[in-house]
Amino acid sequence: MLINLLFIIFISLIYDVPALAASANNLTSFYQGSLSTIDFDTVEWDKAISVRNDAEFISYVNTCLYYGITTICVNAIDNYQPIDVNRFCSIFSLPYCEREYKAKGSVTSFMYKFIEYPGTRVARAYLRNDKRGLTDRELKLYDVAVYFINNTLNRNNPALLQELQIHDFICNSTSFFDYPTTNRFDEFKSAIGVFLNGEANCQGYADAFFMLCRMAGFDVNKISGVASGVDHVWNLIKLSNNWYMVDVTSDDSMFSPNISYAYFNMSKSQIIGNHSWQEGNLLYPVKDNPDGNYLFYSAYAYALNLYYVTDANAFYSSVAYMMATVKKPVQFMASNFPIASPNDTARNVGTILLSKYGITPHVSTIVDIIGKNTFLYIKNN
Repeated sequence: MLINLLFIIFISLIYDVPALAASANNLTSFYQGSLSTIDFDTVEWDKAISVRNDAEFISYVNTCLYYGITTICVNAIDNYQPIDVNRFCSIFSLPYCEREYKAKGSVTSFMYKFIEYPGTRVARAYLRNDKRGLTDRELKLYDVAVYFINNTLNRNNPALLQELQIHDFICNSTSFFDYPTTNRFDEFKSAIGVFLNGEANCQGYADAFFMLCRMAGFDVNKISGVASGVDHVWNLIKLSNNWYMVDVTSDDSMFSPNISYAYFNMSKSQIIGNHSWQEGNLLYPVKDNPDGNYLFYSAYAYALNLYYVTDANAFYSSVAYMMATVKKPVQFMASNFPIASPNDTARNVGTILLSKYGITPHVSTIVDIIGKNTFLYIKNN
């Protein structure tokens, strides 16, 4: 509460309301890459907020982001040096930002200017019931998102099932798409790519999940890091007072064209099998171990044909039972499952099921390994 109060006082002192509105109007199209035109030397720096460590700085920036402020001014004291511009973009999952600073005595003044993703802007417009400032493409995205939230999403469902509906809606609306480009404003890198073009990279998936979850009332954010050795963006979401990680991109591409739930509300101990990040970039305390909000462990797992097994015999007997009775595709998470390679595992599963149970399923050759867990998608011929 204190940081919010300080923020409001700071804004009211430096900019009167008309000036603040004018500065917002200076932000034009996301795809034109325009920044606000507030000049460093016009800021009344003696009235700016003072920060002395990362915690104070990050808390203040989060407050600004909540209010849609895209130019942030702080005075760094006690020899504190705020984070550099690259880490700033990474921590707050921004497509572009700039930093300017000047030292005066023992105080260094910093100005950060940045651009937000379309999904962030659309979610804020929805929550404020104010579409002013959205671009033409963002307005079309707004219409798609609002229709889903108001007409498709079952708001009577428990939070976990609402999140699942959002997850699946994104997966069914787009396909993974990426190609080398230096243009940070390509549409496939945002929720616009997901819902207007039907193709997106990880930035687009994460932007779409952030947008719809925020509009649905969830606490949600993004995180940048590395997955399987490649730069990657995914999401954080809060359920039952705990934070979890969600990687919709990986869930959509793991068993494509089928949807996986391996990365749905993962704990920290699970996802570090192939995801990593700078610890200082993780703004929320993600749950260390999985619980009932992880979909494979949830009360809805069997209804979704999701099964968790802890040894090979249990796995094979469960698969045999499912193949003989359910006759639907089944996803398994096998803990400590013996595996030589994904392709070998697929062949071995088919061989053992045929020899022991007389069942000839088709086992997807896309077998994913995350830490000590092996994920398999299995269906009848």
